[in-house]
Amino acid sequence: MIMEKAYAKLNLSLKVIGKMDNGFHELESIMVPICDLYDELYFEENDSYDFNVSGFEVSNNSILKAAYLFQKKYNTKGANIRLVKRIPLEAGLAGGSADSSATLRGLARLFDLNIPLKELEELAKELGSDNVFCLYNKAAICTGRGEKLNFIDFDFEFNVLLIKPKFGLLTKDVFSNLKIVKKADNINSILTALRNNDLKLLDNSIFNDLLASALEIEPRLMYIKSEIEKQYSKCHMSGSGTTLYVIGEKELNLDNIEYVYLNKHLIKNTVNDWIKECKGL
Repeated sequence: MIMEKAYAKLNLSLKVIGKMDNGFHELESIMVPICDLYDELYFEENDSYDFNVSGFEVSNNSILKAAYLFQKKYNTKGANIRLVKRIPLEAGLAGGSADSSATLRGLARLFDLNIPLKELEELAKELGSDNVFCLYNKAAICTGRGEKLNFIDFDFEFNVLLIKPKFGLLTKDVFSNLKIVKKADNINSILTALRNNDLKLLDNSIFNDLLASALEIEPRLMYIKSEIEKQYSKCHMSGSGTTLYVIGEKELNLDNIEYVYLNKHLIKNTVNDWIKECKGL
C-alpha cells in the first residue's frame, strides 16, 4: 500500500481576462499550495480491472475519473483507493482537482511505471483547470484556463487563517454571474512581495476578480467578510469561494468576531488545526 498527499491550493491573485473560443474563461492567477492542508489517498492493487474508492462519497467522483483515464492510457489493473478527506468541498481550494491529480501520481507509483509528471500533464489537462497545478504542487503563475504554468521560486513563509462557511458556491455559478471589468492588477507587486518577504505589500496586493460575483450570489459571505474585517483590515477569497482567508506573520484567530452569527455558518481554524476541527465535513 502507498499513500499520496493531495494538497489544497490558495489563489493570491485571480484575474479574468475574458472568454475563450472553447467556452472557458482565460485566467491569470498566482497559486500556491497549502502545505498543512491536504487529503490523503491510500492505494492498493486488487485482482480485478476495477477501481474502488472508499472513505468519502461525492457525486461525479473525480478520483474514479482519473483512475480510469490512467488505466486506459497505461493498460493497468485496478486498485482499491481509500480517501481521507480534509479539504472541504465548494471551497475554492481545489479539493477535487487535488484528489484526481494525486490519483495520477499515486497510480504511477503503485504500478511502478516511473512516469514523469510532464507526461502526466496530458491526463491532468483532461481532468480540469486546476489539475496541472495540483499535479506539481509548486507555486506558479497559471494562465490559459489555469493549465499553463510558469513556476516561481521564493522562500517566504507566512501564516494563513482559512475561514470556510458551511455553505458553498458552484464555480459555474460564480463565472456565470461574473461581470468582466478591465482594470489594473497587482500581479507584479505580489511577485515582488513574495521574493522580498514583504507581508504588508502582499496583503495589500492580493486580488480576486471573482469576489464581487461570489458576494452578489451569496449575501451571507459578504456579511462574514465584513465581520472578519472588523478585526483584520484585509480579508481575501480563494478561487470561486467560499473560503475566505487572512494572512499574517503570527498565529491568527477569530476570537473577537461575533460567533453568535458565525457559528451557524462557519468552520473556523488555522491551517495547523484544520484537521481537528473539520471532521464533520
